[in-house]
Amino acid sequence: MVGYAKSQALKRQILRKEVDYLKEYAVKLYTTEQDRLLTPGEKKKSLHKICKDTSDAHFAETGQRILLAHNTLAQHGKGGITLTESNWAKS
Repeated sequence: MVGYAKSQALKRQILRKEVDYLKEYAVKLYTTEQDRLLTPGEKKKSLHKICKDTSDAHFAETGQRILLAHNTLAQHGKGGITLTESNWAKS
């Protein structure tokens, strides 16, 4: 609603959804990068580079910097679950 401030809980929910979306997008980029065939002399992008590129692209679009941890994305790429999914399963 216009003219009303958002509660802190709602702000955290919105941020968590954005972070989950970015993580999901970065994992998709990583898996497609790993499945890609390379020409001789070409290297695959590392998980560090993919995290940085995804974070930079999000910052360019929204002006909000969200840093992604490469270790967390490596776990998600191997089939791990997100914090949101874990908490949802508990309730």
